[in-house]
Amino acid sequence: MNPETAKQILQLTQDGYVRIARYFDKTRNTVWEDFSIFRPSVKEGARVLDVGCGNGRLYAALKDKHITYVGVDQNPYLIEQAQERYPDARFFVGNILSLQSLPEVSGERFDIVFSVAVVCHLPSVQLRRHLIASARSLLVRDGLLMMLNWNLWRFARRHKSIWKNLHQRLTLSPLIWREMYVVSERDMGFRDVMTWWGTRKNGVPLYYRAFSAGELRALCRDVGFGDISSFYTAHGRKAHWWNGRNLALIARNTLVSSPVRAKKKAPAVLRQMSYASAPKIIRDTYAAHEHHFPQQNSPR
Repeated sequence: MNPETAKQILQLTQDGYVRIARYFDKTRNTVWEDFSIFRPSVKEGARVLDVGCGNGRLYAALKDKHITYVGVDQNPYLIEQAQERYPDARFFVGNILSLQSLPEVSGERFDIVFSVAVVCHLPSVQLRRHLIASARSLLVRDGLLMMLNWNLWRFARRHKSIWKNLHQRLTLSPLIWREMYVVSERDMGFRDVMTWWGTRKNGVPLYYRAFSAGELRALCRDVGFGDISSFYTAHGRKAHWWNGRNLALIARNTLVSSPVRAKKKAPAVLRQMSYASAPKIIRDTYAAHEHHFPQQNSPR
């Protein structure tokens, strides 16, 4: 993706969250089940930085461990809500792409840096690498980076996915696409996904990156993380790429290089993917796995 398009999409996503902040807050008022995946790795009294903390619901999931928690987000309304709900924690408004220069965390080091559904909103590899490197710079030696990103490869008819995005690319005219998503479809790669969040009248376009586990691990290795593990999750348990709601990752800030493991081949359906073959592959794959993903009614 070229820098100008990335800049436009980044601003589009930031403005979108400002517009939907009140409704978004109401849809994020419970503890996310998949947070439980990380609990065994969070030690009692750990110093935690939550990058892109939103309304602070991660703190609600971990406060019984008596953590020292700091949350940063660019959305003033969500930070205001977080401060009201969790007065025992520290929250502040700040640009997450300028972590190292924020006075609120300058000179501090953390045992854990969390990033929940944040990196998937960054539209270029340079921005993703920059954020992950900044997170590493704020960790103690052997500190942990813990990430959750939406798994857009899963088969779920009622939720955002790369399959729905691909269908729109194949069926919508360039004019209608641009009216919906502002940016041109031609300026985006195959794994760049645009979705519409909210109602037709009051919704906004949002960008997501359809990460594979290998791509996310490579980003962390590139900036110096070692001992990296990643897995798909659903309802607080490990899952598969085709039914997991999220892609989780835990990486350790260590100067000791970990051996590079042999890369696993992507599933055949992904290796064979192309725009021309996509419709048939989608039909065949849905038919093969129909029993694994019953229709769901709750919006996500």
